[in-house]
Amino acid sequence: MSCNLLLQIFVLIIYKANKMECRCWTKLLVIIILLVFLSGNTICQNIEVPFKADSIACDTFPPPRNLDGLTFDNTVLLWWEVPLSEVTDNKTDSAIPQNLIAYFLIKDGELLDSIPFTGDDTSYYYDNLSYPTAHDYSVSALYDLSPCGYPGEVAESEYAGPVTFYGFGAIIMSFMEDWNTGSFDPNLWLHDTNWIVDGQYGNPLPTAAYISTWNDTNYRQGITSYWLDCRHHPGTFDPYIDGDFYLEFDSELHNLYPTGTEFLKIEIQDSIGWQTIYELSNANGATPWISHKLNITEWVKGWAVRIAFSAEGENSANILSWFVDNIYVYRKCNPPRDLQWVVFDEVMAWRPPLPHTTDHHDTPRELQGYNVMYDDSLLSFTTDTFHILDQSLGYGPYLVWAEYEDCGPASDYIYGPQQIEEIKTLPEIRIFPNPCDQLLTIRSSASMQEVSLMNLEGKNIFSKEIESKRFVINVSHYPAGIYYLRIQTMASAVSRKIIIRH
Repeated sequence: MSCNLLLQIFVLIIYKANKMECRCWTKLLVIIILLVFLSGNTICQNIEVPFKADSIACDTFPPPRNLDGLTFDNTVLLWWEVPLSEVTDNKTDSAIPQNLIAYFLIKDGELLDSIPFTGDDTSYYYDNLSYPTAHDYSVSALYDLSPCGYPGEVAESEYAGPVTFYGFGAIIMSFMEDWNTGSFDPNLWLHDTNWIVDGQYGNPLPTAAYISTWNDTNYRQGITSYWLDCRHHPGTFDPYIDGDFYLEFDSELHNLYPTGTEFLKIEIQDSIGWQTIYELSNANGATPWISHKLNITEWVKGWAVRIAFSAEGENSANILSWFVDNIYVYRKCNPPRDLQWVVFDEVMAWRPPLPHTTDHHDTPRELQGYNVMYDDSLLSFTTDTFHILDQSLGYGPYLVWAEYEDCGPASDYIYGPQQIEEIKTLPEIRIFPNPCDQLLTIRSSASMQEVSLMNLEGKNIFSKEIESKRFVINVSHYPAGIYYLRIQTMASAVSRKIIIRH
């Protein structure tokens, strides 16, 4: 049996061990086996090779060259060229080192595979990308030192690379699903057979519904979202630094028997696996539409994730249907608190925002300061928690938002006494996606009468009178930057900062 064949058998054994996820010791085991093999088999020392004798790598160990690749269909194809060593016998030349025996391919800092060198000028490797994130690849060369006078010893070169490739795409934040398309398909939901989009029911209609089948025991039926990107700002690879992530949804249960054995479970999948983060049961019988708001930062920040709603339990005959509507996943930064007069009509003050949820990445967060606004115009930026009013401006409305490293929500309004007699409850406003590239969606709990968009200089660049709780603005033709969005309802006006990013 030839040396090359034996070497390939050994490398294949290690390859199989690596595929069984024995990564922590695979690389060391490869070297140990090669040492034992080379020290006890003179056939490797006497093998005839087609390379020059003076091309043996003994003092320096050149790495592979020109590592590169491309991605397609959730697969990355890598390639690299054979190492070359310098030959100096009264001339300058280069040759493939005679004692090159294998390559180590590294993925994200761990040994992915061991590839025997078979004499090809270029090596190729395919790797499946099962998770939508960046992956770093490097490759090194492995050399037999027996021809150098060190029987049984092996040396490894420096790494070529890294090169970075990204897995398949994920839906950018924010994400809203109200089922108004009447289908699971547009947003790429996976669904089991008992889940439908019910066009005759909803909050408002339509809604996603689990329809029970009679006496289905120990069942599990779910709907699963496509991957959602909770790692990067839309259009960039800048990581999210500030803010918390939230999941909102509405649910309703049509029940038969309050057994407490039938559940609607909310689960999140990251790169590690699935985790149940919240559950509802039929213990208290039927429930009307209920709105839920979950802080999911600790499970999603820094990951691409999928969210599932799973109906499961002991016997489906205990219930009729679960309904899930108005699913909303978004990031929000905490605003300043308790904006109020300190010296009436002269000085207003506020408390700092609450700290954001600690996440598993321990990403530092930095509060830059506060923007003080008057009637949608920027008055000043300050790192203090108070502001002395300019008496010539009159009375309100004033607002303050916190300026973080990468987001900045507004506080509640503060009014002067001539504007209103009492503080009015502001409508709940949802604006997504923010930052936005093309279509900006606005949803309000109160009917909107007018929507306006202003630049930082306070110039009104868009205004439209409407009568709706939902409105969409095409911002694709506006320059990238920071803008102020003003939403006028019957009872109040609300301003929010948006970012247009192309």
